[in-house]
Amino acid sequence: MSSINIPAICFIAASGTGKTSLLEQLIPALQKRGLRVAAIKRSHHDFEIDQPGKDSFRLRAAGAKAVIIASKYRKAAIFESADKAEPELDSLIALLDAKTIDLVVVEGFKHAPIPKIELHRKALENPLLHIKDPYTVAVASDVALDLAGLPCLDLNNAPAIAEFIATTLLNQPVEPPADLCSIEPQGLLTLEQALAHIKTAVQPVRQTRQIPLASALDRVLAEPVISGLNLPQDRQSAMDGYAFMASDLTPAGVDLILAGTSSAGHPYADLLKSGQCIRIMTGAVVPEHADSVVMQEQVGINGKHIHIPGTVKTLNNIRQSGEDIKRDEILLNAGKQLTACDLGLLASAGVAEITVTRKLKIGFFSTGDELRPVATELATGQIHDSNRYILGGLLAESCHEVNDLGIVPDNPKTLEQHLLAAAGNHDVLISTGGASVGDADFVHEILSNHGTTQFWKLAIKPGKPLVFGSIKGSYFFGLPGNPLAVITTFQQLVKPALKMLMGAAELKPLRIRATCTSDLKKSPGRREFQRGILHQDENGELRVASAGKQESHLLTVMSRANCYIVLAEECGPVTAGEQVWVEPFDTRI
Repeated sequence: MSSINIPAICFIAASGTGKTSLLEQLIPALQKRGLRVAAIKRSHHDFEIDQPGKDSFRLRAAGAKAVIIASKYRKAAIFESADKAEPELDSLIALLDAKTIDLVVVEGFKHAPIPKIELHRKALENPLLHIKDPYTVAVASDVALDLAGLPCLDLNNAPAIAEFIATTLLNQPVEPPADLCSIEPQGLLTLEQALAHIKTAVQPVRQTRQIPLASALDRVLAEPVISGLNLPQDRQSAMDGYAFMASDLTPAGVDLILAGTSSAGHPYADLLKSGQCIRIMTGAVVPEHADSVVMQEQVGINGKHIHIPGTVKTLNNIRQSGEDIKRDEILLNAGKQLTACDLGLLASAGVAEITVTRKLKIGFFSTGDELRPVATELATGQIHDSNRYILGGLLAESCHEVNDLGIVPDNPKTLEQHLLAAAGNHDVLISTGGASVGDADFVHEILSNHGTTQFWKLAIKPGKPLVFGSIKGSYFFGLPGNPLAVITTFQQLVKPALKMLMGAAELKPLRIRATCTSDLKKSPGRREFQRGILHQDENGELRVASAGKQESHLLTVMSRANCYIVLAEECGPVTAGEQVWVEPFDTRI
């Protein structure tokens, strides 16, 4: 019989499903409902929560069976488990004060007799293992599931999961939290919903091209590439040294006659005999009958006699034929966008030509009577068109054929003619400006008359106004006019769409946790991509600061930034010291 005296709910799933990631989003959503939340995580391994050199660590190392460290900010207690018994959930919850905690969220403890939500991700292909457990109250999945009466929650919607827990487990009324009164009106699409619309609408190009390997960087494979060779093709030495037969070595060591040399491109031509060794270089072919290579630093040399100590490990330092790739194995799968390393792999297998999807034909232009070319002197109310330079840079990949279609004035007839003329000659058209609902914004209306509109308002910032649709066989993206909104919507929506069109494998942006060193303004309602500066401190910890004011027209702030600080829809203001999600612009900071 359970003695748990605080409401608790358990989240269970296979490793890698995202239990901790969900709880990071869920805890703030529960707190917005006025709940005081505690968390318990089950670990199957030994772990440390303090560091060598810290006083608490030194006291434990000295033999203390329990250590408590406390300040006015927090307190922590560390107990050593002398019997190494598995932890019991009710005894852990008993450590909490029921007067200060309303709900305990638990990660793991799948056999505990408390309500459970099982997590499921389609891409992992893991079966649901606990839906018949009488304590399982719901499944949270990233795809819709028919669970014969068991609720299926949206794994990517933490507020909805929080409401389910609050209303079913804690009997709270079904009502929005008081601080959500500033949320945008209904009808805005989340980023995930927008991407789902795009994925449904976009059909990858089917035409392919046979191209030489030297021209293949960034291109997308249209079919798998099969290796015609073993890689490496021959047995090779992994280091400079001497190749010999393990059977010749005795515990006292052995003196072998130096019979010759094998170097890269110049293999030893004869069979190695017992009592012989050869000098061998890294990458050189190991001769037949040799099964071991000793490092050159470990031998003694006396003219043509090489002494190998008996302590040397045998059957070592040889790369086997086919160790990397075997003949007829797949080198690279269809959908792989080729990197420099991929080109090297294909070259090593002797692949001279490959089949790729054809290049995408992309046209882009800006709309607005206020826009002028860069070299033009400005009159009052005019600005230089920076967006076309931004788009040109963002589209600068060898897998695209890109056309700059210039500046189009805010004239319905001119804009319509421009769109219709360009549509038949491009796979994708991208415009900046003209996506919002204003007197001079005509793109949405033209697209509705001559094509289809999938969506045009998003719950992200910057980038709320956006048009996606098609016209005369071309996909169309109408991006906002503000430069930072152009960059954000391109990176979050247009770039994934272009990958889909090319048939490239789906890749999600890298997101990592960092400590925020700035106070950030944020109202609940939309996901914000604030510009940040990410760095690693002297202890290797990731820290991020605001790059400056977050208005969507300030290019200087974006130029300084090296990452986005990604604040979820339900997130409010951030206080310095809190952990936040960060999307780096590059792999180096």
